[in-house]
Amino acid sequence: MPRLTVPEYLPTKMGAAIDIFGSKARSGILFFLIENEPAYAADIASALGASKISTWKHLNAMEEEGVIVSDTPQGQRRGRPPRYSRNPAKILDLLSAVADLARQDRPDER
Repeated sequence: MPRLTVPEYLPTKMGAAIDIFGSKARSGILFFLIENEPAYAADIASALGASKISTWKHLNAMEEEGVIVSDTPQGQRRGRPPRYSRNPAKILDLLSAVADLARQDRPDER
């Protein structure tokens, strides 16, 4: 399988925005949470028709990026499943990075 090439000059926030908004699964999770937060991972997986393992992987990545939050910190769960909600401030921050890219002029247009 070919390796994905990521340009060195890609800003960190832009990379994070691509990881979150460029994934149908992660976008689906965010849309599900609009109407159903807080929600358990099992409910999210069921609603999206995804496996629980796949859903957990996406939720962990999204939580690490800060676009979702849980009611129980990762190190304190001890068998208790967390409920997830969106973090609107972080979502807007990443969308702002995308908007900044759209507003930038090409070097020959400056």
